[in-house]
Amino acid sequence: MTDIRAFWKSIQIQTTSDAEPQQATGHRNVAALSGLGKASIYDGVAAGTFPASLKIGPRAVGRCTSDLTQWLNDRMGAR
Repeated sequence: MTDIRAFWKSIQIQTTSDAEPQQATGHRNVAALSGLGKASIYDGVAAGTFPASLKIGPRAVGRCTSDLTQWLNDRMGAR
């Protein structure tokens, strides 16, 4: 069970050979970081106002932490 939690906490995704590796995070961390619930996150994705998920395995998705950080920065700038 701890291996699965470690898997979700930090997954390294290499986008291109020259790029810095990106981190993906699971739903619990996304909800904690954004302060939104599951339904609000999915509504935001459908409306195009929240970062979409990435397929990282046959039955797993995550969201890129840099996309989430950008989303938060955009929200802070709109205040």
